[in-house]
Amino acid sequence: METQVLPHGTELEYWKERAAYLWADKACLEAEIGWLEGENARLRAENTAFVAQVQELEGQIEALKARVLKLTQQVYGRRSEQQSPKDKDSADENSQPQSSRRRGQRVGSKGHGRRKYTNLPAREEIHDIPKEKLHCPNCGLPYDPFPPGEETSEEIDWRVRVERIVHRRLSYHKTCQCPEVPTIITAAPPPKVIPKGLFTADFITRLVIERPMSG
Repeated sequence: METQVLPHGTELEYWKERAAYLWADKACLEAEIGWLEGENARLRAENTAFVAQVQELEGQIEALKARVLKLTQQVYGRRSEQQSPKDKDSADENSQPQSSRRRGQRVGSKGHGRRKYTNLPAREEIHDIPKEKLHCPNCGLPYDPFPPGEETSEEIDWRVRVERIVHRRLSYHKTCQCPEVPTIITAAPPPKVIPKGLFTADFITRLVIERPMSG
């Protein structure tokens, strides 16, 4: 029968101290894990609250933007309907005839055209057609990219800096012979506050908000 040899006294004390240290270290780690789990739960709760707050603020912003756009459309609509006709009939036969020349550009004269903003930095936005609409609804054959490729229009937006937005609306042509479907389809244009207007909805909204109200 073999006799078990016990470690020397000093060596035994060392391992006892080492074990006690490891147990204490384990307890500290478990406490730290518990704290981290609590902190993680707190941060998750705060994140959920922040997300809800952001969503609420975004909803308020969209509601305010829609209200501003509606008011802007009403203002521009009223301005376009306003007329300032002049009474050309005079009751006094001896009065001198007024000049028949009208204000503004003469008929037939070369106009100045719309102001160019090519000096502004530009960013492009690609407007494509949903994939489910790129097939003939009758036979199912696909539309292929149309050789010209796109229709281009521009808007002026007001963000951190003023820039041009170049909208590129992709076009496709059908590859089938079905007579009841369009030959060429183009992506829908972006919505506008003013039909054929140059400025974006965000630009007009910021302009209305930033511009001081006149008395």
